[in-house]
Amino acid sequence: MIFLFLSGRTAAAYALFKLHGSDASRRLYFIRRRIREEIQTNERELSWAQKDFDTKKVAFEEAQAELEKFKERKTLLTSHLRTIIYDNETKKSEKLSQLMGRLGLGATDDEKKSHFKGFS
Repeated sequence: MIFLFLSGRTAAAYALFKLHGSDASRRLYFIRRRIREEIQTNERELSWAQKDFDTKKVAFEEAQAELEKFKERKTLLTSHLRTIIYDNETKKSEKLSQLMGRLGLGATDDEKKSHFKGFS
């Protein structure tokens, strides 16, 4: 029965309408009215959901841009650190070769090849 789905206001209107019209036309009237109410409710919920989606989409895009910025900075810093380490190891290798030369313990070709060659 239709009464199960009617709000208090609709039930009161139904009681008034019951005095007029046939039973079939009353049922159609209230079915159409209930469907219209459901459509309006759905439109409000859809509007709210769309606004919520748009807000979250903008926040997501901002977070994604910030993430990319941090990734690029990390890559740049990592590259810079590798360059510094490579330069330091090269200097240490040269200094060791000089000290070995002063002591008369010249490094052989195999020892020269075993020095730091950088990152692979």
